[in-house]
Amino acid sequence: MIYGVPQGSCLGPLLFLIYINDLTNASQNSHFVLFADDTNIFVVAKCRAELYRKANAILNLVHRYMMANKLHINTGKSCYIEFSKRQNTVSTDDSNHSSNDFQLYINELPLERVESTKFLGVTIDKNLNWDVHRTKLVKKLATSSGILSRIKDSIPEELHKDLYHTLFESHLTYGITVWGGASESKLDPLFKAQKKCIRIMFGDKEAYLNKFKTCARTRSFDEQRLGHEFYKKEHTKPLFNKHSIMNVHNLYLYHCINDVFKILKFRTPISLFSLFDLSSRTGKETYALTPKPSESYIYRAGTIWNIVRQKLAVSEFTTTTSHIKSSIKNIILNTQKLGESTDWNNLLNNLSQAHKNTAIK
Repeated sequence: MIYGVPQGSCLGPLLFLIYINDLTNASQNSHFVLFADDTNIFVVAKCRAELYRKANAILNLVHRYMMANKLHINTGKSCYIEFSKRQNTVSTDDSNHSSNDFQLYINELPLERVESTKFLGVTIDKNLNWDVHRTKLVKKLATSSGILSRIKDSIPEELHKDLYHTLFESHLTYGITVWGGASESKLDPLFKAQKKCIRIMFGDKEAYLNKFKTCARTRSFDEQRLGHEFYKKEHTKPLFNKHSIMNVHNLYLYHCINDVFKILKFRTPISLFSLFDLSSRTGKETYALTPKPSESYIYRAGTIWNIVRQKLAVSEFTTTTSHIKSSIKNIILNTQKLGESTDWNNLLNNLSQAHKNTAIK
């Protein structure tokens, strides 16, 4: 072997990272995001024509870097997305350019333009509204529910909750702090998928199967009529409360609060910590100064943290992470238990309402 290292070797990944560490120096007019062999290049420009000229120039430099270092880019697995604040990316200035001017190339081979792509387990779309990711997540959760339905009877009942967390909730909570800050209507398909899984894992299976025993030899004629009770589904809130499981709305709050606390306490990652602006007033060192209202993560996470920090009585960041996790989990689960079996209480709404009532008094 003249070049490279044996596949599967222990030092292979480390040597590869060292080898391509200077790839970011190929161009100073873009931002590189590298994760193992997955490289992403972000290019910003004022108009589409300038954007594509700039991007093609950068890709040409990257190709030259690859050739100099005896590396190869798989153009079949490469693609690009054009992000824009406008719904229609075509402007009047684009009429003077041909379609070939709005195409990216690597070594004269055209790259595929896509509306969405998967990046580290999260599907990113051109509008950055996470609708595509949530749609795909619903299908993945349905698959997980089917797997759990087939294997649950072969697993001891005391392990069912561990199965749920491992094969279902792990998918539901992945990246939830990014895409979970959406309206209830957008989260409703995920909530329905979660309730279906809860019925499968912890519901009354005998009562469910008993509905379909409509044979004349097992039921009287009057009991064979399929009325409202036959189509009525089992309430899942008692199951959530019995097994101390949070719904998708509260899971978003739980992970968002914990992530913000760790970012502000440990100041890592520094790229996110630098976006938060903490108050300098005495007694409010843990208060985050939020930017103007928007759909951004910093505004949503900062607003949630400011409301919850009062309930947690966090005046400084000396509190341990484990204490914050257990405290916020207990608060969320106790809030979720309030109300009737059909009412789902949201921690953030309850705290906001309590804060407003205190202010009025």
